[in-house]
Amino acid sequence: MNFGLENDEKMMTKMFGVVLWGDSAEKKAVFWCEDHGDLAYYDGSDDDTDTPLDLAAGDMVQFDVCLENKIRRARNATLVRQKLCNGLQEDLRKSAAGLRPNVQLQSNADGMEMNSTVVSLVRPA
Repeated sequence: MNFGLENDEKMMTKMFGVVLWGDSAEKKAVFWCEDHGDLAYYDGSDDDTDTPLDLAAGDMVQFDVCLENKIRRARNATLVRQKLCNGLQEDLRKSAAGLRPNVQLQSNADGMEMNSTVVSLVRPA
């Protein structure tokens, strides 16, 4: 899925993602994006809100994403669901060992939702 980010560095697009790493004290996080493209880097100090997000690995978020100097930047992140995809980091580590994660996003009336029951590892063909 291409969100058109490659062509316009100023364009903001809404996206869902999963937190791979977060530091609440620094207001920073790294998101794995629903399009499985480049990771998005979040710096909450850039947002116009005084309410810091307490993001942890496995949390599902929705955010605006844009390219800045060929780096995906996330802005205006909101927590969709805590701990939706616990263990994703370990699954990704295993994928580096020759397995690939089989993660699916499903749409529902509220938007996108990651179905943790279909998170599994499969060997590449």
